[in-house]
Amino acid sequence: MDNYGDLSDWLQRRYINTAWVGELLARMALVLKTDSEGRLLPEPRAFGRENHGISIIAPSRVGKTSLILHVVEKYLDEKFSGDHDDRGKRVIYYRVKGDATVKAMCLDICALCGFPSTPKQITRHDAQALAAHTMKRANVSILIIDEVHNVLKRSNEPVDLMLKGLLQDSHGLTVIAIGTERFGNYLRNPENTEVLGRFYEVSLEPFEPREFRTVVETALKRYCERLEMPIAQDIATDPYFAARIIAGCQQSHGLCMRLIASTLVHAHENGFGSVSRAEFQHIFRIQFAHLRMPNPFDPEDFSALADVPLAAATMGSRLLAHLSPAEGTTAAPTRRGRKKSNKKAD
Repeated sequence: MDNYGDLSDWLQRRYINTAWVGELLARMALVLKTDSEGRLLPEPRAFGRENHGISIIAPSRVGKTSLILHVVEKYLDEKFSGDHDDRGKRVIYYRVKGDATVKAMCLDICALCGFPSTPKQITRHDAQALAAHTMKRANVSILIIDEVHNVLKRSNEPVDLMLKGLLQDSHGLTVIAIGTERFGNYLRNPENTEVLGRFYEVSLEPFEPREFRTVVETALKRYCERLEMPIAQDIATDPYFAARIIAGCQQSHGLCMRLIASTLVHAHENGFGSVSRAEFQHIFRIQFAHLRMPNPFDPEDFSALADVPLAAATMGSRLLAHLSPAEGTTAAPTRRGRKKSNKKAD
């Protein structure tokens, strides 16, 4: 795990629980069976002769994929890479490509189930039937379709038929469909009432300011513990540091987690003795240049710019000062070689 991208991905997969987890679990309990102790099972509930699914709707970069993979891995004991299509024991994770068609998507699912060879002239209807058949033979009971908005076209009849067909005719399959508000608008279209009625929606509402600060603080604390990376004094004593992260990432949970992980990995890979505001300043300048906004880590005093009320009362040294690795925490492997000073090269 010496590669920058691998380590950053590993760190971001150490998911920080939020209210979103509870919202998703509540919907999953409606579509999946549970054991005698209330634990989720990877077995869909039957509603008459069909199953129901879940839709997760939120803007890009909010953290939809991280949320569902965390819940499926933790509560259904599945393992996924998270960056490409994958099949676990009972669950398939499939990300829709930008130019995908329903037919191409169904054939990709067949390949994931060990059926890579299909007739060249196969119809969309037959491709969907084959996908349902191969999933049944592979004992797949949950299909996660990520970025489902990419398959929406001018005519959405193929999507209608696919979503309804998978829940009606696949003999024990539930679908978790993830998409942006474009997918949400499709579901809520009065013409798609039959599809909408089969999906329980999870809408990832924005966090309240105080909750968001707590999430960011907790992520910074936990990620530092994982890497055994102390926090420098300029962060530990800054009551508005979480506000800097939230403001710079434009209130996006996913971007906040990415910024924290990338910065800590940068400090870890370069052998810095701790992570300071300068590292966040440096990574923000590189990763978020496209936002064309002032760097929130430039000002010495952020209090006049913070739009998060009561930040000083709930942030800062109370949670962040002098962090040390938690007992029993599994730390990431460190790079071998001489430790560098905390001063970065230009």
